[in-house]
Amino acid sequence: MKIGQFLATRPDVVGADFAEDLSFLQDRMATFPLEEARAAVEASLGRPVAELYTQFGDPIAAASIAQVHPAMVLKDGVEQKVAVKVIRPRRAPAFCP
Repeated sequence: MKIGQFLATRPDVVGADFAEDLSFLQDRMATFPLEEARAAVEASLGRPVAELYTQFGDPIAAASIAQVHPAMVLKDGVEQKVAVKVIRPRRAPAFCP
């Protein structure tokens, strides 16, 4: 996936038509379910999402490796906005041996 995304930016290497076809690999990934994202966060951090965040929203961006969720954390008694990047299920072993 990543090689195709890179080659989409190199029409001088692969030709304009092929680069245009490869451009469909960029920024068009479907999100995965919120429940899977919650489970991944909990497995990674060892605590329930409800203990970590006061809010954990639906994904706002998705790519080939991960997706991003808006969330809120409580820091020093004040809620702060954060972005939580969650690696796609079954992708983690490839990036986190």
